[in-house]
Amino acid sequence: NTSLPMISPGAAGGALLLRHAREGGADVALSGTGGDDLFDGYPRLLAEELARGNLRTIPSAIRLRVPWKTTPLGRLSSFIVRPLLGRLVPTAVQRARRKRKHRAQSPWAGPRLVEFLEADATSWQRLQLATPTERFDSLAKATYLADAVEQYAQFSTMTGMRVAHPFLDEGLLELVSALPPTMLLHGGRLRGLFRLAARGALPETVRLRENKASFALAYREVLEAGGGIAAFDDLATMTESAKLGLVDAPKFRAAFQAFPRAVIKDEIAWTHVWPGLAMEGFLRARAQLATDHRAKQ
Repeated sequence: NTSLPMISPGAAGGALLLRHAREGGADVALSGTGGDDLFDGYPRLLAEELARGNLRTIPSAIRLRVPWKTTPLGRLSSFIVRPLLGRLVPTAVQRARRKRKHRAQSPWAGPRLVEFLEADATSWQRLQLATPTERFDSLAKATYLADAVEQYAQFSTMTGMRVAHPFLDEGLLELVSALPPTMLLHGGRLRGLFRLAARGALPETVRLRENKASFALAYREVLEAGGGIAAFDDLATMTESAKLGLVDAPKFRAAFQAFPRAVIKDEIAWTHVWPGLAMEGFLRARAQLATDHRAKQ
């Protein structure tokens, strides 16, 4: 299927899981798309509360329990100090930082992709989340959520399994967006209100789990089952992507060759290399379809 490039390294596993569920008699699968965005809350808005004179946000930020490794000072910096200082940083400086981030994440980008990323950085605007309307709009207009829904639609076509997205229900978005942001941090926990709502529906070990799962091991197992990194060696030449100016082929090749070492310890490596491979496979499939169409004519 070539309707959409599967840029997530977990896409193949997700499609296979839906296929097995359908074969097992399931009628619909419920995705978790949007759950983090909706129920995590906005810890950085603690800085807004402090700016309005609420000094209790300082101990709240220090004590907030989050599913990643951090320290009390780290939380104070992330949720209070940096957001407050960030408001003082000129937009031009913020945009320059975004450009540097794009270059670091895609050092192999070709001229057309560089042009797109530069335009994205140049048009960056500080996200406003102070009001319910602003919070609702940020979720309703999030392109990455729309991309996830589109990919699930493709999975549905491939597997025959209908997929629904309960966390993207408009009424639910409106309700949660209207809640005071600090309410979502109930009990001093990230996603605290959601955890409270799940009382009795989930085992306590799951409901109150402190850490967050990593998919790095599963990704590696999928890679090994597919024949290892060598199975993608031909794609890494980036012939179609280079033709369109999306990729600098020699630079991508260098990143690809470093990938096996990086993926052992850091799942971030997947986001640097896998999308390029997925796009190249997508473009080649489309090119083959065009060739086949011309041959039939």
